[in-house]
Amino acid sequence: MATSILFADSRRRHPREPVRFHVLFEDGESFDIATVENVSDGGLFVRTEQPLVPGTEVHLAPLGEVDDLLDPVRARVAWSSATQPGGMGLEFLEPPAEFLAALERVRARFGRAA
Repeated sequence: MATSILFADSRRRHPREPVRFHVLFEDGESFDIATVENVSDGGLFVRTEQPLVPGTEVHLAPLGEVDDLLDPVRARVAWSSATQPGGMGLEFLEPPAEFLAALERVRARFGRAA
């Protein structure tokens, strides 16, 4: 089940790590900039005032300092919440091995514990 990575820690397939960087997400009809608050090898959570409907496929493009480390990637909205503060959990769609390796560098550099 795709949404299992985004629920309680005991049910996640991949551990989440807190980070803070920005991404541009677009679904072919609209786009927005959001703050990534945590990542795992399976997906990430973005804080946004305009969360998309679960099931929507998006293209994520890293912004700022992280764009040198991380290539764009496709993802699917696993869940979303418009309550304040709003956000959505995104599941990566077939991330290349190079992306996952780069994600480790992002965690080290942009993690809240770093």
